[in-house]
Amino acid sequence: MKKIVVIGIGNQLMMDDGIGNYVVMELAKDNTMNNVEHIIGESDIDYCLERMEGATKVIIIDAICTNKTPGDVSVFPIENFLEQTFLSISAHDEHLFHMLKLKKDTVKGYVIGIEPAELQFNLGLSEILSERWNVIIGDVKKAIYTLI
Repeated sequence: MKKIVVIGIGNQLMMDDGIGNYVVMELAKDNTMNNVEHIIGESDIDYCLERMEGATKVIIIDAICTNKTPGDVSVFPIENFLEQTFLSISAHDEHLFHMLKLKKDTVKGYVIGIEPAELQFNLGLSEILSERWNVIIGDVKKAIYTLI
């Protein structure tokens, strides 16, 4: 059976930077697929890499600054994403995706990026992303079902 790993990354102490973790927590509540494992990776690079081992497909969900409307969802194949210039939006992204560059021949999958509204010290999501929560979850679910 294929092993699909969906990993949320980000720092929940930096408002919308934690969106990947919040989304994966929500997705895990109603997971009906036995071959999909949901991981809250936060900014623990070693844990994320360990959980990816043996996966046939990896889907990483994170806040990604692409100059779109806050809450917009974008999907990138991992190999294409690693070539993009906006990788250095925060320390955890640069480090995790730097490590993925080293494993690009063995890690296959996608990055689902959610445009943040606020990246500053504070708990919880910004008002904008909170208001768009149901749309974000719906868009991410559609993307995942299309990808797997």
